[in-house]
Amino acid sequence: MIFYLIFYGAILFYIAQKLGIGPSEAKIIFQKSSWLHFLEYPLYKLSPNELFIRLPVIAVSLINIYLFYKIALLFVKKEQDAKFAAVLFSLLPAVIGSSVLINKAPFIIFFTAIFILLRQKYKKLQYFYLLLLLFLDKAFAILFLALFFYAFFKKQKDVFFYLSLFLFSLFFYGFDVGGKPKSYFLDTFAVFGAIFSPLL
Repeated sequence: MIFYLIFYGAILFYIAQKLGIGPSEAKIIFQKSSWLHFLEYPLYKLSPNELFIRLPVIAVSLINIYLFYKIALLFVKKEQDAKFAAVLFSLLPAVIGSSVLINKAPFIIFFTAIFILLRQKYKKLQYFYLLLLLFLDKAFAILFLALFFYAFFKKQKDVFFYLSLFLFSLFFYGFDVGGKPKSYFLDTFAVFGAIFSPLL
């Protein structure tokens, strides 16, 4: 797995240094609209080099593949199957794209993967960890909602804790569900099919 991560990292480094900084990336770097700004802007001040600025995203993305492998080991019998699952995950176009562009997705995946491992091995710590996630980003509202439904159907005692986290997240950040659905089903289906289909 280590050799694959080195190989994969080399590919990400190559792609990252060939890409210029896009408008959405510049917005993250220069506008104080996200916690990611406070990580990226100091790096930009040190060096405006595209690869240097993208180092945190690349590093976290590589860690995510290893964490995915560790999570897979909890659910499959053979280590080879866990390695295959991690490689499959790393080859998703959406994963590759988010691994070389400055965005929050790799960090959201990282914190979610840590939560899954905590839940499996140190269940009591998960509650404190979820409280931290509540104040980190609004994206975790979906995680809280998923946990609520899981606990509800499994009739677990912590169902109201998860519901409270979801409601607090809505209160702090809001939840935009606006917009008018139009007849773009095939276009949307094609886009999601492309970004979530492994390059095999």
